Amino acid sequence: MATTGESSPSISALCRNWGRAVKLNPQQNLIVEHPVTESALVLASAGSGKTTVIARRALVIAGQLNTDQHLQMLTFSNKAAKEMKERVERVGGSGSLHNIRFDTFHSFGLKLLKDDPEGYGLAGDFSLLSDNDCKRSLRALAREYGLPKKIESSDKKKMNPVAWFGTWSLARQAGYDVTNAKNKDAISEQLTAAHDLNPDQLRLAWNTLISYEAQKRQSNSVDFDDLLYLPLIRVAREEEYRGRVRAGLAYVLIDEAQDTNRIQYELVRYIANGHCGVTAVGDDDQSIYGWRGAQVTNLRRFVAHFGAQE
Repeated sequence: MATTGESSPSISALCRNWGRAVKLNPQQNLIVEHPVTESALVLASAGSGKTTVIARRALVIAGQLNTDQHLQMLTFSNKAAKEMKERVERVGGSGSLHNIRFDTFHSFGLKLLKDDPEGYGLAGDFSLLSDNDCKRSLRALAREYGLPKKIESSDKKKMNPVAWFGTWSLARQAGYDVTNAKNKDAISEQLTAAHDLNPDQLRLAWNTLISYEAQKRQSNSVDFDDLLYLPLIRVAREEEYRGRVRAGLAYVLIDEAQDTNRIQYELVRYIANGHCGVTAVGDDDQSIYGWRGAQVTNLRRFVAHFGAQE
């Protein structure tokens, strides 16, 4: 962080430099001016001015960084990332964006893979599988392992490779290393419970899914889950790599934090905890991604792990 003999500049002083008036209530101003060396959890409902506060918080942080440091902003959709970038630029001007990076969690993970594909066991020209690519591969593999072309109507829901993959994906998002044999029993239990599979059906599902993972590697491909799963495994296991990812990272700001799933939360924790501050902004009454493993309880974990003020 940039340091001087004086206290950090106030939001009012910074905004005067940007030529922007400040209209914040005392509570909003407290959030914006929270020390950049500390973490904070902000619970804000819809219509509370959350986006404006996030934008000003980002500008205050960015205004106190050294030239070789950056603020990483994370959200969940390309639309949200674009809107946040536009809001920050509208408040601070185009010159205010040079040390702020705007990403979805998945675009952040993709950048990590592209920066060092060999470290992930990939060639530089690796491909990202589309949703349709994944479905075709799963269905073809399931047929190779004995899935009949004609399935009784009563079995169609449970004998569905794409549905099996949904459960497999949730296990990965929960942080399971699906290729590790020690996790086979736990994941098998999840597949059995979710799809009411008998032992033979479970064997077919397992062989299909584990072969899908091997096929991706053989074809130098990754799927959407890999964009978070692979970086998490690596930053958790490799201290040297974790240090490289942290290089230049001075602060993390997460929007819609109530929608983080376990793997997204853990990725931020491994990268930022003990290294830099994090501000997480969310509404614990408004999680919309429970279907893909989002956990509102991550907001409480955030307070415990990061020592965040709420």
